[in-house]
Amino acid sequence: KLLSQCLITAKKEKTRNDYYEIISMLPIFQYYFEVIDYELRVYENDEVLHLVNRHGYHTITLKKAESIILLSLRKLYYLKQKEISLHDEILIKMNDLHEELTRTGLFEKRIRKGELNDIMNKFKRFNLIDNIGKFELDDTIVCIYPTILHVLAYQDIKEIDEKLNTYQKGDAEDETIEEDTF
Repeated sequence: KLLSQCLITAKKEKTRNDYYEIISMLPIFQYYFEVIDYELRVYENDEVLHLVNRHGYHTITLKKAESIILLSLRKLYYLKQKEISLHDEILIKMNDLHEELTRTGLFEKRIRKGELNDIMNKFKRFNLIDNIGKFELDDTIVCIYPTILHVLAYQDIKEIDEKLNTYQKGDAEDETIEEDTF
């Protein structure tokens, strides 16, 4: 799972056991991954494991829309995190995401349901989010996991807004994001 997803969190029910099994044998896993040029990072406060390739391999290319949505999810996580206690889940509705995307002004109209579904499922595969309902519906609840903190390491909302503003200035259509940092 770590090699294919790069991120595992105890906050997600489906990966909770994996997280604790790896933690219980952490030195063995760290040594194993070190042999194949990976570093296993542990973020205990967030209950996140992050597998990083030491040579920068394993990159994916995100389309502009994917990058904007990922940044918007990170911004929503930041805002919700300020409202709740450390142990609460970060939950939003798809309508919150649509409103944030509208606020950016980067889309002329609402993103197509099929495209949005594909993007959100990609982020779900990397354990960044989970959903209760269909991504196409405005009232669908989306859980944003703390793994997003280690994909986009922005410390405050100004940094996120600055990055979103670069898209308004006409940056490239695609952006390369390393799975190691993703």
